[in-house]
Amino acid sequence: MEAENTISIALRVLTKSNKNRYDSCCLKAVRLFETVIGLKEYFVQRSGEELKPATTGEDFTLGYFGEGNKKFTIKSELQLAEALSLIPYSPSVFLSCRLETLIRQRDHNGQCEAGKFIKCGKKGCRRCNLQGVFVPATNHYYYPGFRLQGRFPNGEKSIVNSLDVLQDIEEEERITVKQEKSKNTGYTGLSIFHRLYPLYHFQYDKDFVYDEMHGLPLNVIQCLLESGNEDLNWQVVDERLKSFLWTHEHRTGRLPSGITKRFGYWKAEDFNHFAFPAMEACLGDMLQNDPEAREILCCLARIIEFFSNHARNGWREADACTFHEMCVRYAVLVEESHGVESCVITLHNLLHFKDDIARFSSMDNYSCWTEERAVRRYILASNNHKNIEITFALSEARREFLKLSESKQHVENHLNPSARSLPFAKRLLESSKGTVNYDRLSVDILVGGVKSMELSNSDCQTISIARGVPVDDVSVIGWCSEVCGNQNTLLRACATELVNIIDNVSVVFCKGKHFKYHGEADTGHKQACPTDNTVIFEASLLSRKVMLFARNDSDDEQEDDLGDGQCFILVDYMRRVFPVTEGTVVVPYYPVVHDMVEVKGNDGQVWKAYVQSFNLTRSTVNAKFFLEDGTQPGKWVPERSPVQVIHFNSILGISKGYWQAVYSCWIDEEE
Repeated sequence: MEAENTISIALRVLTKSNKNRYDSCCLKAVRLFETVIGLKEYFVQRSGEELKPATTGEDFTLGYFGEGNKKFTIKSELQLAEALSLIPYSPSVFLSCRLETLIRQRDHNGQCEAGKFIKCGKKGCRRCNLQGVFVPATNHYYYPGFRLQGRFPNGEKSIVNSLDVLQDIEEEERITVKQEKSKNTGYTGLSIFHRLYPLYHFQYDKDFVYDEMHGLPLNVIQCLLESGNEDLNWQVVDERLKSFLWTHEHRTGRLPSGITKRFGYWKAEDFNHFAFPAMEACLGDMLQNDPEAREILCCLARIIEFFSNHARNGWREADACTFHEMCVRYAVLVEESHGVESCVITLHNLLHFKDDIARFSSMDNYSCWTEERAVRRYILASNNHKNIEITFALSEARREFLKLSESKQHVENHLNPSARSLPFAKRLLESSKGTVNYDRLSVDILVGGVKSMELSNSDCQTISIARGVPVDDVSVIGWCSEVCGNQNTLLRACATELVNIIDNVSVVFCKGKHFKYHGEADTGHKQACPTDNTVIFEASLLSRKVMLFARNDSDDEQEDDLGDGQCFILVDYMRRVFPVTEGTVVVPYYPVVHDMVEVKGNDGQVWKAYVQSFNLTRSTVNAKFFLEDGTQPGKWVPERSPVQVIHFNSILGISKGYWQAVYSCWIDEEE
């Protein structure tokens, strides 16, 4: 939202990628956008009427307009006007209109067609002046040199500074000449989206954001798994995926399975869930003898987890910088491990995610996996395969308008009111306003089935200690609901929620099996072992969910019950304390003469060395070590030792400070 006093109107235009029909689609999008902007005058004419104050900060969706075969007519404008008339509006509220163009194709290819960019080749990046390297063996261009790109980013490209070139390519009729110009510039013409620039300064090369939700799973994760170690026993990985205890939230979507037989059918959601949280638990111990592959795997898992954590808790500028450093590190590791042919353009696109995050933030932790399945439901419906986009558009518009006319639910006076689901409970509370039941319902409403339960003496004593009240004040009868009764759920044993009345106040307790920590596994995860104890605690003390994964390397299937003495790997996929923080990422070093660098020493010590020369082929630098002056802390002077050869992997980074005397006295400014 632009401000608190803003109503934002979204007009969503569905496009598809049949042949070369993006121009007509984009032209329709521009015309629709201009129509919505023109309808602002409609609100000005209505400003004298008595209208209910609008709920500021609310987002109204006018509808979905498919591509289809029908041309844009005045009928669509009238439908827009009718839709806008339903939105409450007052003169004190600023109306903000925006257009959302949804391109229904895989991220990179679809945006390249819409923006008339070359999706690969000599100039494959639309954001920077990246130079591709041609490999005759594969007849493709690749984009290596991530160490250099990490320290010295390529210069920015801009369509605004290349309009003459774009127009010249657009008007060129000779195919061979046009192909040569496109190869050397990275453009195939001037996109229809440039019409928005004079009005709204919309630069489609920078304002087309990279599709993080699909770009990471379908490109980065899939490429890593396809080029993975062939010596791995993927049958064991398959068995571990079958026994992986996914949470309820994960099970509502697609889950990765059949990596040996169904890998070609995996979708973006499968790859995303496999990369985190399942990949480390299933593959970690198999890569003990291959530390390079293990480091790449862990780095990618942290990138996916970083998205999930910070999409949930919000991004800071330092988080975006840390994420960029992680992407640079991952790209360098992949390049140096798998070679030049792994340096594809989608791997390079990771370096531009930071710009999109800084301008538009990142995913809001609500990826539209379920909405994509809803689209599939409409496609599979019986139709004559003519104008199916309009069918889907009308169905979605009908669903949006029906939200305004939801039926009210009547409230009955129950001593302990309950609701079938959480949305029903919200409607129950909303409809009870102004009635005698509102005060009771505003305290608590039980969601789910209500079942009474008699508490034992030990349970009552535990509750009395937890609440600090006498045992007699604890009701021996409570209401409970089984929240983990399914054998495939998280805890699987004695997991119940108990509601007890104490001092006329409903208090929610949880009862479950107790686990204790048991060191760390070879994958780096914590281990937990079950005990014979059962614990009761207040639900307010719950921090987050975790996953317990029992890794079984035998050919037999994993037992469903919690065996005595069996240890489980603790997958803390919702942890708030993320292990990667600002300044902890070791960005692979690109050498420059006269750098003062930090070198990994013995027993965790950090040494400082002055770079005198380097060899990129051997990945080494010739450097002289410095020692800290014992009389003046922070002052470093050269030690009496010859110049030594240091490998790139031993360099932690560039030291912060300045030369007090040229290359002979260094003043450290490390915090």
